[in-house]
Amino acid sequence: MFDTANIPPLPSATDLHRLGSTTPSDSRPSLSIPALLQPFLDLATPPFIRHFLSTSTPLHVPHLSRPLPPTSFACHITITRAPAPFTSLTPHRTHAQYLFVPLSSHGSITLGVGVLHSIGTALPSDRNTFSLPFDMRFVHDAETRTLVALLDAPKSDNILLHLSRTAANLPTYTATASFPREKLQALLHPDAPPPTARAVSAALVAFSHTSQRRTCPLCPSPSCHCNVPEPPAPPLPAKNDLRLVRHSFARDAGTHLGVTSKLVFRNGLPAAKLALGAYSAFSHSYAPQNVAHFVGWSLQRYATETTQDPLHSLLALAPPEGAESQPPSATVSEVHCTDDTLTSQQHACAIDPLLQGVDASTLVDVGAASAQRAVAGVAPLALQLQGIDTSTLVDVRAANPGMAVAGSMPVAPQPILPAPSSLSVETSLQSVETSTADRREVRSVGTCAEATAGVAQSCVTSSSSEPSRGEAVAERKGDGETAEEDVRNVMRKMRAEERKIRNRESAQRSNLRKKYRRQEIRAELGVLMAKMESLRGREMRLRGENLRLRKMIKEEDAETVGRTR
Repeated sequence: MFDTANIPPLPSATDLHRLGSTTPSDSRPSLSIPALLQPFLDLATPPFIRHFLSTSTPLHVPHLSRPLPPTSFACHITITRAPAPFTSLTPHRTHAQYLFVPLSSHGSITLGVGVLHSIGTALPSDRNTFSLPFDMRFVHDAETRTLVALLDAPKSDNILLHLSRTAANLPTYTATASFPREKLQALLHPDAPPPTARAVSAALVAFSHTSQRRTCPLCPSPSCHCNVPEPPAPPLPAKNDLRLVRHSFARDAGTHLGVTSKLVFRNGLPAAKLALGAYSAFSHSYAPQNVAHFVGWSLQRYATETTQDPLHSLLALAPPEGAESQPPSATVSEVHCTDDTLTSQQHACAIDPLLQGVDASTLVDVGAASAQRAVAGVAPLALQLQGIDTSTLVDVRAANPGMAVAGSMPVAPQPILPAPSSLSVETSLQSVETSTADRREVRSVGTCAEATAGVAQSCVTSSSSEPSRGEAVAERKGDGETAEEDVRNVMRKMRAEERKIRNRESAQRSNLRKKYRRQEIRAELGVLMAKMESLRGREMRLRGENLRLRKMIKEEDAETVGRTR
């Protein structure tokens, strides 16, 4: 099935025992990587991994008490569309994808958070899972959690390497990297024979897994106890040493993200500083913030571990001609992503400068199809705002609840009319009485014309306003009581009109209160729904962890029964 003409023979358990006994003074025998796996590394390992392996300190491999025979089996590999905390990266100006291997502070390889257990073809765009048979030859000791694995891959245009948990005592660790066949020859050692068309061999170095419990920056499991030391934070470069280089990312199946970030360099090497600029549009579910997060973490470690030339060859990020003379762009909001956990504010800077300093848990998308669904509160802001128009985001807990936090069209709240008080009502009644009395008053304006030839001055009187109905009736009947009754009727009508106005204003205030209360309820409901979604996700994770623990217990029981027999 496999062409193994160019595959060196697998070292036997006797060889491992012999190599492990070369240091009798040490209780944990050391296993030299070049002595055991150099043929495999020369054959199928990229130059940067080969460099780190050849210059790293020897790995400590405990005594392999029960080496297992070579095994062949079929494996189902599940590839999710969501970004993983450890993903592949396409170097600048090339299509070959490398697997970034995290380094410890002392320079040795730390692949102990997982084990390479599957190899197959790249995933088609219309499928989520695929099955591929392959040969795995390994020796494994469950007590010491130590494994040395060698894989033989069948013919494939792209070889997909998948890191995951294989033994019950190993934590979960996932990573992917694809090596296009046409680009593989350039990655091999110059003296190594070319790979055949039917098979390519991959080797996994031996590793030791300690029992020290700590939080791993790459392992998604909260119960991870792998030993990945944190390197010291590198010093930030000076302003005059900065130069920005464009860098693009791609996913394993070959679909380019179309994402552009700006890497800050100093003296030709990454200075563990990542400036998040404006990302271009993308048409799939990969989140560019996660990719940038991973790259920032990796650059921090590589920049602090070594300053050798292979690092520069690994990233292949040589700037174009004249790049050194280009000053950093003043319009890019620089975010220092040296930490392995980005804050919501840093995520916000990558999306919209107007969202800086905004609490992500209080944002509600009022322009979404479902206005009751909050867009934040479950995950970081950058993950929740993918594909959402920021002009419709409203901060429901801000000082001005109706003010939008982004966009050119703020959602200003409508003013609420004040409730009428007893003093205002009395003032209105007094004004009504005064206006009624003024209507009864008849103002006469005399237009006098001087008569000539000793004729007496005659005055023509004209009324500036018509007499009221009460006075007209009084003039006709000559009764003052009728006028007072008519005034009372007028006052009664005015009071009725005043009541109608008050009732209309009260209804308007009630409607406004109901409107704003509905908005508050929608916002609170959106936050609660977001929390509920978070709890559902946590429940699913706990269920998966429960199933994983049960499977581990069953495997441990099976191993115990096998040892007893």
